[in-house]
Amino acid sequence: MKFVAVIHGPATAIVLNDETYTRRFEVANPNIQLIGKLRQAGVKIEVCGQALSDNGYPDDAVNPDVTITLSALSDLAIYGNRGYAFERL
Repeated sequence: MKFVAVIHGPATAIVLNDETYTRRFEVANPNIQLIGKLRQAGVKIEVCGQALSDNGYPDDAVNPDVTITLSALSDLAIYGNRGYAFERL
């Protein structure tokens, strides 16, 4: 099985690199280790580029283990057409 996590909306901040997250929230990003373990397990992690822009995060603020895509909405449609099942978490 192949898994893709598409991050968008209010969850966008979880994919920030530690420096940016700490500057914004005054604590280290607690998601860094989880993102790394998911990637090691073969999970592809993507973040919506529109959500990044809407929240004022530049592309270089994103964890290097995360792929920036154009739009979460189009990603979900594309993956659906490729046979992936959608599960909102």
